[in-house]
Amino acid sequence: MNPKDVYLIQTDTTVGFLSQSPGALSRAKKRPPEKSYIKAVASLSKLPRIPREHKNFVRRAKHTTFVCPDGESYRVVRGRHADFVRRFGWIYTTSANESGRDYDPGYAKARCDVLVETSEGLAQKGASHLIKLYKKGYVRLR
Repeated sequence: MNPKDVYLIQTDTTVGFLSQSPGALSRAKKRPPEKSYIKAVASLSKLPRIPREHKNFVRRAKHTTFVCPDGESYRVVRGRHADFVRRFGWIYTTSANESGRDYDPGYAKARCDVLVETSEGLAQKGASHLIKLYKKGYVRLR
């Protein structure tokens, strides 16, 4: 498995493009390269230092992306998606659509290098919750 490839996969939330190359993801989405991506990890141990008061909250959260005080965003994934992520250690993830547009299966399949499909197929679902963590408190962004 090549970390520079763009994978099209059913994530734990919606259909996503995954890659360890932010440049490849930017090209697939036709998105400005300076925008950052969510880093998906399959284990809490792969997260950076989380403020103490948020540790239980992060550990129990499902389908939630956290923007940490360092400005980076992370999501701990579970299920089949986690099995895929574990092969890389971590991987950038984003929705499988052209930037600013709705999901189009034809577009997504044409822009990926590798299609990873299970018997359930690919289905657009809701995005993850987005929470910005501060040293004291948090704000729900989405």
